[in-house]
Amino acid sequence: MKHFLLNLMIFSLFLFHSCDLNDQIIEYEQNLVVFASIEANLPVKDTVLVSRSASIDEDVFANDLWVNDAMVVLIDDSTGITLPFINVGPGKYFPVTDTSSIQDLNAYINYIIRPGATYSLVVKNEIDSVIAKTTVPAAMNIRPIDLGDYECPDGEVLPAGVIDVNNLDSLSFEQLLTFASDPINYIISNNINVDTVTYRFGDCFTKSFA
Repeated sequence: MKHFLLNLMIFSLFLFHSCDLNDQIIEYEQNLVVFASIEANLPVKDTVLVSRSASIDEDVFANDLWVNDAMVVLIDDSTGITLPFINVGPGKYFPVTDTSSIQDLNAYINYIIRPGATYSLVVKNEIDSVIAKTTVPAAMNIRPIDLGDYECPDGEVLPAGVIDVNNLDSLSFEQLLTFASDPINYIISNNINVDTVTYRFGDCFTKSFA
């Protein structure tokens, strides 16, 4: 009996010792949150958005998270040419404003995002610093793909249509501008081919998206 109690005590001590989880509390650190985008063959046309993070228990309004004192610079890694940004609104940064000088406007207009080039975005203030790096694709090739026929589990064979992605290739620049201003009427009046994507529902098809 004593031997049994001794074994039970040893097992209990081992069990309690094994379940003693020494969790380390990770302290929250405030960081900068940055959103930016660039497009090849064009100057910078979108504002850079800068805000700060907030802990889950911080009582703060979303509008109070914008950061307006950051230094924001875009760098062409291959040439070293920089494009500084100015705070133009709550958390918003852009290279020029309506009060910018002619020199600043010319520098902005001539800073064209080059295909295939690598750019770094540097954002920093007293809270944190962020460096983001991206390489602009040298080209974007959108082409149709012939997927052939699709066979359902029950043996039914359905053709998968090919989408016409080149239906605007023959348009001039002026025609594209007209198309952009009123696409629906332009397509109808010029009889431009527009493919239709058909959604099917059944055992052979996707029933839900997540």
